[in-house]
Amino acid sequence: MKRDKQLIRALLLEIESREYGHCFEPAPLAEHDLESVKYHLHLLHQAGLVECELEHSWDGEPVLIARSLTLPGHDLLDNLRAAAQAEVPAERQLPLLTQLADAARESLRRIA
Repeated sequence: MKRDKQLIRALLLEIESREYGHCFEPAPLAEHDLESVKYHLHLLHQAGLVECELEHSWDGEPVLIARSLTLPGHDLLDNLRAAAQAEVPAERQLPLLTQLADAARESLRRIA
């Protein structure tokens, strides 16, 4: 499956919009199917941008539930907003996303 930057942005916005204690459970979002949402939520969790927990649904299938954005997740969303306001072309936003994901991974390595 290919990474979809628009879905990543939509997920970050959706998770940020939730009040404290209200989690995001994967569901179709912004015209993307459930499998795409699950995959991209997993990517965000792997990059350390979203705090998630693995829970089991009523049928026993494990589901990744997003609790909140991490500090790097908030930073990424702020930078994406700033880039959109500055009307930065989409091809220039990808390096920013990659740099922030790399920084998040490095932070996690230092903590672990």
